[in-house]
Amino acid sequence: MGTWGTGISSNDTFSDVYDDFFKYYNEGDFPDEILKKLMIEYQEVLDNEDDFTNFWFAVAKAQWECKALEENIFNQIKWIVEEDIDINIWRNLDASEKDLKTRRNVLIKFLDSLKVEKAKPKARKAKKTNKNIFEKGDCLSLKLINGNYGGAIVLESFINEEISANLIAFTRINQKNKPTIEDVRNSELLIKNFGKWKNEYFVNWFFPIGFKKVKDLFEVIGKLKIQNDFNPQNNPQNFLYSSFNETIFQIIDAQIEKEKIDNVIINQRKLIDFVKVE
Repeated sequence: MGTWGTGISSNDTFSDVYDDFFKYYNEGDFPDEILKKLMIEYQEVLDNEDDFTNFWFAVAKAQWECKALEENIFNQIKWIVEEDIDINIWRNLDASEKDLKTRRNVLIKFLDSLKVEKAKPKARKAKKTNKNIFEKGDCLSLKLINGNYGGAIVLESFINEEISANLIAFTRINQKNKPTIEDVRNSELLIKNFGKWKNEYFVNWFFPIGFKKVKDLFEVIGKLKIQNDFNPQNNPQNFLYSSFNETIFQIIDAQIEKEKIDNVIINQRKLIDFVKVE
């Protein structure tokens, strides 16, 4: 048991049990169902004579917050506090008299708080659903730094419980008029060979983070069907991960300027040679 104070919640066991309780609670489980799960998962803690009280403190606190404190759980806490069960555990672990006194006051206040029913149960937190900015196959028009329009295509839209990201391929489109779907289909991939870049395709994964700041520079102009599977769980890749920001447009502008100065384009490659589109 890791302990960092005399507070009810100042130890690893309380934190873990309390967090797991509300993980299940937010998933829709009822408090009595949650307790059954936790007693199975934390059987080792319940069998630990130096730590079991923290399990019951966490359960009682969580049930009270949900306005679902069971009478037998309250009586368990009452017994632990009034019979000095927890205090004796601390004493056997060589706690100082000062800490024992502080801990006893904390326990008494905790027990008293459980006697007053909460006005309303804690609201369940809706599970956050990951979303992407674009869909697979979206053709994008970009407002470039030089005032022209650029183009890009979304090769993949990946979502799981932890992250969401779009794999976007940027092209060499650099024109006065907004590009069409056919412009994107017939375009060449933008290859970075300025500065530190060594002839690398500008194809990156982008998390939704930061998109609001640059959303006015992007526009979906249509959709092409991408036949390739770029799902990273199916196909290990070396594409970089990034957030949406102005660096995207700075890279495109720098590459355009380099090609203008060099008056040469290296390693040209058509989009349709890189991916299969319909």
